[in-house]
Amino acid sequence: MRGKIAAIISFFLLLPSGSYAVSISKLCAESATCGDGTGSFCMSVNLARCKTSTFKYYDGQYGVESCTSCASGESLTELTIDIPGCTNTVKYNDCCSGCDTSCTSDTTWSAYKEGYEFKENRKCECNTCVLSNVYRCAAGYYGIASLSATGCERCPANGSSAAGSLVITHCYQPAGATLSETNGTYTFTSSCSYTK
Repeated sequence: MRGKIAAIISFFLLLPSGSYAVSISKLCAESATCGDGTGSFCMSVNLARCKTSTFKYYDGQYGVESCTSCASGESLTELTIDIPGCTNTVKYNDCCSGCDTSCTSDTTWSAYKEGYEFKENRKCECNTCVLSNVYRCAAGYYGIASLSATGCERCPANGSSAAGSLVITHCYQPAGATLSETNGTYTFTSSCSYTK
């Protein structure tokens, strides 16, 4: 529905204070002009890399430049941006030359701290290489490693597990391992996995 704004308005009653608060959520559609038809008072996001461009306007006051052509060596790339007051994400085109060859993710895992391994993921977003770390449980541990490297537990009785094991049933005692209890010491003649 080009050129029109669909608005969903929700009201929240704050009983303790006896006052009302209004929360407005809008699904903003694009239009070719700003609120007054000229774009003169619109706040705009300008993308300097465009060779030629057009503007699209949202919520009657925000303009977003979208490239229609690029300089030699650059290509049109679709990106997204959030507009204040709008619930939807807006798409636009920017001119990107890409990232250099160093913007590649690790192919192997490295030790991070006891019980954890990590690798670096790199993603080229237009002309910027964005880095993020990914974690997993090291061998001998299990669990779901969070982005802050927590969540891994040691396999019971110093059991074994493959790196990246998610649940306790991935832990096992390998053949030849010994286990001591009050009744004596036992040797596993074959690999024995844990059960819940």
